[in-house]
Order: sequence, then C-alpha cells, then structure tokens
Amino acid sequence: MEEATGVATGNELACAEQIEGYLPGSTLFNEGDRALGIYLVHSGEVDLVFSARNGLRKTLRSVRNGEILGLSDVVAHTTYDCTAVTSTHARIGFVSLADLERMLEDDPAQWLGIATMLSAGMASCWQSMRSLGSR
Repeated sequence: MEEATGVATGNELACAEQIEGYLPGSTLFNEGDRALGIYLVHSGEVDLVFSARNGLRKTLRSVRNGEILGLSDVVAHTTYDCTAVTSTHARIGFVSLADLERMLEDDPAQWLGIATMLSAGMASCWQSMRSLGSR
C-alpha cells in the first residue's frame, strides 16, 4: 500500500484521524468491503492478505509504521482489494473518505502527493507479486 509522506499536512491528517489500538489478529477491513477511508499505521505491523484464484488466502506483504492502507481503493471509489489484519499490537489512525475528499478539495496540490504514493504503491505491489512466485 502507500507511504504516508505527501498526503495533506500532518496537522490536517492529525485533526481528521481517529487513532485506536488493535490487538494482534484484528481485521481493519476485508477484501471486497466498500472503501470507507484510509488507515495510517503509527506502530505495529499489518499483513495484507488476498484471496488467490484457487481459493487460498495469501499474504501479499506486511506494512509498518508510516504507511497508509486503502488509499488507492478510496481514490478509485472501489472496494478494498485485500484484507488488512494486524500481526502485532498496533496503533492505527483512520481518516474517512469524506474528510480526505474535503482536504483534497481545500488543497488540490495534495493530489501530486497522492499520485506519487500510488505510483510507489504499485511498484511495491509488483515486487511483492514477484516474490510470491518464489515461495
């Protein structure tokens, strides 16, 4: 998923986000759920799991402090493309779709940061997919 740098200012996100603590094994969102917002990982680790064609669930990769989950799904107004499950104790912030859209409307220059993060996220996804073939 995406690195947190570049979307809105820290103060804007901090004002909009709701931070909660999660136990290991907690599900943040499920593959196929309507994307309601983005999740900012403040601490801990989150596994991104997807359903393979053969019906098995596979971990695509793990995300850590400073990364954003669900950005591409929120921007595209689609469903989440994977399931996010905490693998450790974690502190996760949530910013709703409505709050994020308001921030982007107020400061359209933030779209460049989002485009940069989405591009980096795609590169990371391809790298993760390449490593799946070697497992």
